[in-house]
Amino acid sequence: MEPQELIVSENVPARHVHEIYTNLDRGRREIRLISVTPGEWSDEINCEFTVASLDDRPEYYALSYTWGDPTITRPIIINGVRKQATVSLESALRRLRETAEPSIMIWIDALCINQEDSVERSHQVGMMGDIYRFTREALIWIGE
Repeated sequence: MEPQELIVSENVPARHVHEIYTNLDRGRREIRLISVTPGEWSDEINCEFTVASLDDRPEYYALSYTWGDPTITRPIIINGVRKQATVSLESALRRLRETAEPSIMIWIDALCINQEDSVERSHQVGMMGDIYRFTREALIWIGE
């Protein structure tokens, strides 16, 4: 599979999607969590990844949502790199940014799992029962 080229935000060198995903330690049952940077309603969604071990019982929310049409996307920024997200996911992140405290951590399968790495994807999918079991709360988004 050809690496996905990403559009970058201001003054950030061009990178590929695999460069925003650091390797996770499977032995420690690590997952990526995402935090959404506060902003105005019309601002682009800006997020940062944090790596945490499920064994340490980090405090986070898990977002379950309807993906919608995967061909209709909007840009979001993760770790300084612009990436496309489904309209449904971008809308959910916009609402979360509006209503949630700024420091909350969220697990979102489409973003927190490197979808281009089949080994990681398989391992993370195998942990999804625990990911949802240990979440502070599962958030459900069915759209606007």
